[in-house]
Amino acid sequence: LVVWTHVDPGSNVNIVFDHRLLHNSRSTPNKKLGQVYGDRKVVEDVGDLYEQLGPISLLLHDVLCMSSNPTCTISTGALKRLDGFIKASHDALDHIHLLFIQ
Repeated sequence: LVVWTHVDPGSNVNIVFDHRLLHNSRSTPNKKLGQVYGDRKVVEDVGDLYEQLGPISLLLHDVLCMSSNPTCTISTGALKRLDGFIKASHDALDHIHLLFIQ
């Protein structure tokens, strides 16, 4: 079970901190991700995340694995791109609303 503990509307990527959570993972030699404060952190892998949320199956592609990230991070910007929206510089007022219908 993956518990998303951080929703980041300023991020453009989804991140997990354990590569065992990814399917079809592939290594990313020399890849780093810039952070808000200017530092760059190592990206170990990239892959797909499959999560079952009650009756809903969620599949996210190109999820980064960064063991230095303290929590799993879900990006509202990345989710919007999956739904056909264009990349925005910052979705400061964005939020996630999960609706489970049985």
